[in-house]
Amino acid sequence: MSSMKKTKEGINLKKLLRLKNTGSIFVIAGLLMIFVIASYTYILQSSYTKTALETEITRDTASADAVHKLVNGRIGKEDFDQIKDQSDEKKQLYKDISSYFNEIRTLNSTRYIYTAKKK
Repeated sequence: MSSMKKTKEGINLKKLLRLKNTGSIFVIAGLLMIFVIASYTYILQSSYTKTALETEITRDTASADAVHKLVNGRIGKEDFDQIKDQSDEKKQLYKDISSYFNEIRTLNSTRYIYTAKKK
């Protein structure tokens, strides 16, 4: 009877070890799947971010170039030299320049990419 008991204990021990090994394999496989999914998501996100950034830079550059072409030749340094302080905002020249910039901004969907400041 004792040998039978040892055999049953041995079989039970083998089953227990097999279950532990199977559980470890599932845990490792699960962690590996999580790692692969996280890596894939990171790669997709970084690729999308890079593409979106390049597209935005291209669009903003084109927009700035369009504004430059519209302004170049129509408004010169001399015009800006006449605007020295806040009191010049009442002059017709300032109003004309401001109105022109607003037209460009609405036509070109530009958000105040121009800034003129005299030091």
